[in-house]
Amino acid sequence: DQNGPRVHGQRANARNLDLNRDLVKVDSRNTQTLLQVLRRWDPDIFIDTHVSNGADHQYVMELLTTHPAKLDPEVAAYLDGTLVPGLYEWMDRKKIAMCPYFETVDRTPEQGLVAFFDTPRYTTGYTALFNTIGLMAESHMLKPYADRVNATFQLMLGTLVVMDEHGQELKEIRDRAKTRTTQLKELPLRWTLDTTKVERLPFKGYRAEQRPSAVTGLSRLYYDRTRPVDLEVPWMDTYTPGTTRTKPNAYLIPQAWREVSQRLALNGITFQRV
Repeated sequence: DQNGPRVHGQRANARNLDLNRDLVKVDSRNTQTLLQVLRRWDPDIFIDTHVSNGADHQYVMELLTTHPAKLDPEVAAYLDGTLVPGLYEWMDRKKIAMCPYFETVDRTPEQGLVAFFDTPRYTTGYTALFNTIGLMAESHMLKPYADRVNATFQLMLGTLVVMDEHGQELKEIRDRAKTRTTQLKELPLRWTLDTTKVERLPFKGYRAEQRPSAVTGLSRLYYDRTRPVDLEVPWMDTYTPGTTRTKPNAYLIPQAWREVSQRLALNGITFQRV
């Protein structure tokens, strides 16, 4: 249902399993293979390419990253201080408008935007469990198809440019992060948006109006592309741990639940049969 070629990719596989919602339950063979590849390669950065829909605006690309709060502090500092600024600089040089991936607080961006929080069922949330930085390229479905392809390509090139200059630094940071992670005594399992932390985000949008629907005759939301607007909108991007658990010495898995053992093995978790 995108503005593009007749034949295009789908999230769901032949069994109608959404491949970007399957990283924890691992029901599909596609995901089972992906997990094995990720654990074998242990990438420093993982890129997932998508197309976004929803609010209309001037940006060709929306960039979603693993939320820094879920990463080791040193990896998070690299993401915020080196990688993301480098990507925005590269896209600016290529004259490709890019903004953070967002969800609207209400119906239009003027009413406020919230950073998306990627739980481990999503690819970028899953990679965060291993201190791998996840990038999600979300090109905007209403932009011309060729522009979307080019924006996605340039974002990947920009990532390679940053890694060419700072790749060894990230490898060393991740090595230290792995050691620190094994020493943690408590781990967060759930996160909560802190609505008291609100910034002002520059945003290039279109004038939002209400017009009668040609289908129902009722009022519907409409973005007037002949009236671009430069705004500053409320932006919330702070998440805090809502639920934490003390790391146990071990887990016991009843033999009847062999599917759990299979999924642990796919994730490279070592265990032994009692």
